[in-house]
Amino acid sequence: MFSNSGIQQELSKLRDSIYVRSLIFINCGGWLDLTKNWFHANEQIKSYLIDYHRPINHNNINDKHKICVIHDGCQSLDDCPNENDDSIYREYLNDNDNELSDEYDSEYSDLQEAKEELEELKDSQEQDDDDENFLDDGIKKPEQDGA
Repeated sequence: MFSNSGIQQELSKLRDSIYVRSLIFINCGGWLDLTKNWFHANEQIKSYLIDYHRPINHNNINDKHKICVIHDGCQSLDDCPNENDDSIYREYLNDNDNELSDEYDSEYSDLQEAKEELEELKDSQEQDDDDENFLDDGIKKPEQDGA
């Protein structure tokens, strides 16, 4: 294989096979999140990942039951975020999404408020223009010709 999309295409060909029990990824697949592929949900299939390329998707490393990562003792794998780090990161993302949503809502309401004020000013200006066309006793002023 030469690309992650090529790996995905080959994996999709195996999807309906009843004979697949193990998938061995040699120098490929490390970047893919194997936990999100169809074979991960199948209790019968175990994956073995032997890939010297870095980085390796940390979900692959943290899944000790279905994915066996065989590595060369590289320290970068020892420093990989663990499941606890991953849950903290997801909480952080959720908190940030909520803050961004609140910030957007606030900015949107400010924009709505500004639009409403602008409409009120326009209406007020139109009312002032209409008022100028009438005399104090409510009689409409005669129009003046520019000729």
